[in-house]
Amino acid sequence: MTNQSMMIRLMTVRAINSGMGAILILIDKVTFFTYIYHLNNLNQVQLFDKITSLMPLLICALAIILLSARYLQLTKLHHLYLLFAFILLGFSYLYTYLFCSKEYQAIAWLFPLRQPVKFLLIPMSYLYMISAFLGKRNTYGSILLHFVPAIFIFVGFIPFWFVSPDIQLNYVAHDYTNETNNFVIQNIQILRIVSVFGVFNLMLLIYAWMSVLEFRKYQKTHTVSLFSKSGSETLSITLVFFTLLLVLVDNAYFLGISQMANSRILFNVMSSLILVLVFFNGFNRKKCIVCEKQASLSEDNSPDEDS
Repeated sequence: MTNQSMMIRLMTVRAINSGMGAILILIDKVTFFTYIYHLNNLNQVQLFDKITSLMPLLICALAIILLSARYLQLTKLHHLYLLFAFILLGFSYLYTYLFCSKEYQAIAWLFPLRQPVKFLLIPMSYLYMISAFLGKRNTYGSILLHFVPAIFIFVGFIPFWFVSPDIQLNYVAHDYTNETNNFVIQNIQILRIVSVFGVFNLMLLIYAWMSVLEFRKYQKTHTVSLFSKSGSETLSITLVFFTLLLVLVDNAYFLGISQMANSRILFNVMSSLILVLVFFNGFNRKKCIVCEKQASLSEDNSPDEDS
């Protein structure tokens, strides 16, 4: 009985060990396949992130080429202003792409141009809107006045180029954090925050008010409402989305695109959709809104486009 009991115990222990071994092997296999699954998902997210990051750049590049050809074909001012707007947007998305790709040396060179370019986007969008609605041609002097805020901001960022490369890289590589307590970087940091949250929003309000004044001036000399003309509603909606795009570009960093892939993907997808909308609306417009249906409405007071 003793030998038989020992044999039973030995067989029981062996069975338990075999079962435990099988369970451990099963756990290892489940862990391995789970790891492979998450790795595949991670690779898919990274690939999708790369694709969506390139989309706005490619759209801007294609828009620049097509709008250049369109302007040479029709010589309409709204095509020219929209072309310049897409050039500025292309720079903004290139900067964002390099920053998210951690190309800090290139970012250090481009950093002082970042805010001035965004400040040029607002007046360029305004000039596009006025030319698309009213066909209004501005003098070179008045156009240059629109660039004054961007020039002042650019002058404020110039000292960044004269600090040591190590300090530059440290600043841009640590999400614009001044870890060196450098005096120049401290001033740059203040200027960046003020320009993003203060000056940019103030410029949006000023140019919105200037737009209202331009439309009121038109209504005083014309009996037919500008917004009753063909294409005015579509252009108005497009410009609302264009304004949203400018706000997104200005606040891109604060939306977490440098840290979170999901935020970056959402930002790039939204940007791409709005860019396509703005491009198609501007590219397909052959004349300004004020010139639409003039023959049928017999508006003798309506100016010719670009006059």
